Amino acid sequence: MLDAYVNAGSQAARYPRSRLEHYVTSSFTVMFELLSRNPNLTRIALQDTRAGERYRERIVGQIAENMRRNQALGIVDESVDPQIAAESVVASVERLVSRYVVSGEKTAEELGRQAARLFLNGILARRGSGTDAEGGERS
Repeated sequence: MLDAYVNAGSQAARYPRSRLEHYVTSSFTVMFELLSRNPNLTRIALQDTRAGERYRERIVGQIAENMRRNQALGIVDESVDPQIAAESVVASVERLVSRYVVSGEKTAEELGRQAARLFLNGILARRGSGTDAEGGERS
C-alpha cells in the first residue's frame, strides 16, 4: 500500500529541478494523507515484530536505493549517506504520524510541506534570507 509512495524517489529524474520540491512535497503529503486515514497502518507496518522489521527494512532499502540512483544523476548531494537519510525519512514519517496526524494537530499538507522542506533544504537559513552568518539581522 505504501510502496508507491516509498518509491517516489525513483521518479525524481523526470522532473526539472524547478519542480522537484513540489513533487517531493506532494509525495510526502499523499503519504501523510494515506496514513492519516489509517494511523494504525503505521503502527502495524513499522511495529517491533519480525514482519514489521522486514517491511521497514524493505522501505528503507528502497528509499536508499533511489537516493543512490539520484546521487549518480546529480540530484542528491553525494556527501549524504543514503542509508542514514532513508532511515531518517522513515523514522520521521513514523514519528510525525504518531505525534501530529493521530491528534489532528497538523494536516497532511502541513506535514508534507515541512518534511519536504526539511529533507530537501535542511535547517540552515539560505544566504540573503535576512540574517548574517552569526544569526543576527543584517542592516
